Amino acid sequence: MNKATAFSEKELIFVVVNSIITKLYLLYPKTVISYGKSASILLTLSVIAVGYIFVFTVASLFNKRGLKLNKITSIIIALTLICISGLFLRSVSESINITLLPNISVHLISLFFITGVCIAVYSGLKAIVRSHAVIVPITLTVTLIMLLSNIKHININNIYPVFGDGISSFTPIFMLSSYFSDFFLVTLISKYMSKNTNAKKVIIKGFAVSSVILLLMISFILLTINESTIIPVYKLAQNIGVGSYTPRLEVIYSFVWFLSFYLNFSFIICMCNNLLCGGKTNKKLIIPLALVSFAISILPKNTNQLEMSLNALMYVRIAVFYILPVVIMLFKRRQKI
Repeated sequence: MNKATAFSEKELIFVVVNSIITKLYLLYPKTVISYGKSASILLTLSVIAVGYIFVFTVASLFNKRGLKLNKITSIIIALTLICISGLFLRSVSESINITLLPNISVHLISLFFITGVCIAVYSGLKAIVRSHAVIVPITLTVTLIMLLSNIKHININNIYPVFGDGISSFTPIFMLSSYFSDFFLVTLISKYMSKNTNAKKVIIKGFAVSSVILLLMISFILLTINESTIIPVYKLAQNIGVGSYTPRLEVIYSFVWFLSFYLNFSFIICMCNNLLCGGKTNKKLIIPLALVSFAISILPKNTNQLEMSLNALMYVRIAVFYILPVVIMLFKRRQKI
């Protein structure tokens, strides 16, 4: 492959880190806080520990260039991705509706969003991945500014009782570990990696960065927000007061995360297309995939059903992105013996 089209380790780390950033603005923090309550920080540390076991185990099975899949496995992963994209689209649209466009229909927002995604996918995987190198550093900078601005709102009493409701606060550890499952997608673009790029190193480094972001975000949400809210991260942005410019700051934060959604969603649809077409992008399939994603997005009747669907999908992600790769690699190794 031409050096100009090969992805470096740094570019791919931005891709996996962005997949984590997007979840922080959706329902994931709300789910963690609702289960962990005052023990949310300990719950997050437990999720990171379990996630590391999954991620390290899967990464250890990959060779330097990633994982090659047969047609059946590719279809299974593609179907999972299209389901993820549909629920992801609905979750993003609900977030935008709540924070920025309360007077516009959620489904209309979804149509607008997915139209832009189709344009991005038409531009190709290279353009999507390399756009991450521009947007992700901006998003990380904005996140850091937001957290530093919330230090004055910290209430240490929010961590008591330290263990929350006891064992019940830690029951969803396995489910929540799917937070890191998107790292598996790095192994699917091995043919686009530069010769010096190692899929395993990308996954481990991306996990380290993402773990820090997750822990910081959940910690600040727990320590600074007292009331229940659907989008805790947006509440952190609202806590920033700079005279009359506060509303403008909220819009800026929302716009930055919107770009993160846009890139991550485009990457998912593009990978789904590649999986179904043997590693190549079929432009005739882009719009049908987008319409299927939209159809899935309108299935949940309300945010409660959406949250239930996303929670159920967490177990599917674990099965497809953690367990299935291990089974494939072990089976291949057994055939070589």
